[in-house]
Amino acid sequence: GIASARMSRATDAATGAAFVAIDDDDGNPTVVFATLAGDDGALAAELRAMCANVVDGRFAFPERRAAARERTTDGATTTTRFTFCLTRADGARTIGAVRRVGARRAAAALTRTARFEYHDDVLRHAMTRAMEALDATARGTTRELARGDALWEYLDRTIGTRAPTAGTTADVGLPWTEFAGVATQSVRLRAPDLRKEFNGGIKFTALLDCGHVEAVLALFAALVTERRVVLTSGRLEAVSAAVHAANAALYPLSWQHIFLPVVPEAFLDYLTAPMPFLVGLHSSLSEDAKRLPCDDVFTLNLDDGSFTYFEEDFEAIPSGPFTLLRVGLLREIERTRGEDSQAVARVFRTFFSSVLGPYKQHIKGVVAHPPPRDAIIADSLWLDQRGLELGNLKHAGILAAMRGTQMYEVFVRQRLRMCAQVARKTGFVPMGDEIVDFDLEEGELTLSDLMMRGQALSEQFASASSHAFSVGSSALRETMRKAKKAYSTSKTIQGMREAFASKRSQLAHSIGKLREKSSEDLQAKWAEWTDEGTAKNLSFAEASTAEAPVPAPPQTQSSVVEREAVEVNEPVAMSEPIVDSLASAPTPAPTLASAPPPRVESVSGAANMMANLMSFDDAGDTLAPVTPSKRTGATMADVDELPNLIDM
Repeated sequence: GIASARMSRATDAATGAAFVAIDDDDGNPTVVFATLAGDDGALAAELRAMCANVVDGRFAFPERRAAARERTTDGATTTTRFTFCLTRADGARTIGAVRRVGARRAAAALTRTARFEYHDDVLRHAMTRAMEALDATARGTTRELARGDALWEYLDRTIGTRAPTAGTTADVGLPWTEFAGVATQSVRLRAPDLRKEFNGGIKFTALLDCGHVEAVLALFAALVTERRVVLTSGRLEAVSAAVHAANAALYPLSWQHIFLPVVPEAFLDYLTAPMPFLVGLHSSLSEDAKRLPCDDVFTLNLDDGSFTYFEEDFEAIPSGPFTLLRVGLLREIERTRGEDSQAVARVFRTFFSSVLGPYKQHIKGVVAHPPPRDAIIADSLWLDQRGLELGNLKHAGILAAMRGTQMYEVFVRQRLRMCAQVARKTGFVPMGDEIVDFDLEEGELTLSDLMMRGQALSEQFASASSHAFSVGSSALRETMRKAKKAYSTSKTIQGMREAFASKRSQLAHSIGKLREKSSEDLQAKWAEWTDEGTAKNLSFAEASTAEAPVPAPPQTQSSVVEREAVEVNEPVAMSEPIVDSLASAPTPAPTLASAPPPRVESVSGAANMMANLMSFDDAGDTLAPVTPSKRTGATMADVDELPNLIDM
């Protein structure tokens, strides 16, 4: 991987390199390529297949054709530089450094080492000769450069078997300027030593220029937990550089899953993969990517700084190292905008030093300390993950989250093998402080570092205070809301009580009037009925029957009420003649005169029932019940009073 390139001692001479130049003429490309594999025929065949994949997959033209043409206003002068990545059969990555002129022509150098600036210089000096080779090739055909060709000789001296040794500077003669076997022109190239220099020229500028530091922190949290990550931009150079910078931010860890600095249109289906990936995407393909069935994807738009994030990722990261990371990035953005790659890398490495540094205290041997089933084991050594988390409780959350990632497992296995290698040389296994891990060692603290850490502590305290104030304010607002709601509800109930009390008074007044009128009318009607002798004339007694007994006085409504009063054990005052008549008179014959008056008492009963229903149990609000002794009948003529009751 790019970030762990310092651990690798492989050279281009041992792994081979290739070069391909393409003239993309509306899907009918003209290709010139070269393989630099020495005498290894199998490696040369693998490199030829790789060059074919670059052409067929359009890795040198990853955006839409229309977008490429729109960006190009002057095909002779517009130059685009970016990188892509291929994966070999053994899982090793091959980096393709591209230099494109206009929208149609491009050249790419394919190597196993990521010497970005070095390879760009090599291509810059070879572009003119490469374009001439394309012009000399038949349109729509593919041609391989032969050994001895001037361009092939230059490539072999720069990226092939005769390339400069890492860490040295060499003057490379340009073969096409040779006269009598001597080059008249040469270029000075410096090959970086990736074991000593940080990633061969990776710049964090493209990543830190996305708009604000919070976007970078959200990206870092997604990477540490191995999310699926997509970076987008309308500039290929920016998006590919940002993807490499994101991978470099993980050092001394390295991304182990799908890694594509730019995704060509033909490879968009990679975004539906269920495993983690770190890819760059030209903005012309963003709409197509949104239509793909992919969930839980972190996206960062490098052009406007917009991004998505997952809250649980931030919750797992300890606040102390995370605050220090934020302050350090802000300082580097203000100081050099990320141009100082070493300084930015040190800020990220400080985070991992704080979180992963204590691992050295928890390496154990499988013989003396049998490991659990889920332990990471390498060369008879294993890491006590539980002990690491318990001994560093503040970082237990992020350690548990990283435990399931592949890059963490690779990191631990590398350290275990390193300790085993030392044990084989010295005869004892290094433990604790005996282990020297330069990738996690922090250098001498400068005054600037101390000021940065003080600022981080101050910011962390301010954040904690702000959070406490926010929680308190939220609780107060919720309490006030509930109080207002309760007060509003109490006012509503009070208003209902007052409304019912007002209606209850009106109803009681109407019922009283109805009772008085019903009693007067019924008494007058009965007196008229009995005085005129109408009851006698309409007798239904048979003629053959003996003289009818004197009819008993009719049972008025008061008599009916008297029976009710007896049932409820309440004394009711009755007139004396009525009592005597009831006691002495025999049962009368069924005549109209002896029949009870019509059942007009239902009006009064309905009124009393409504009054009872409208009553409240509250003290002082209860309507006084009407006693049975005061109830009187009502005539059907009083039905005119009913509309008043209904209106209420």
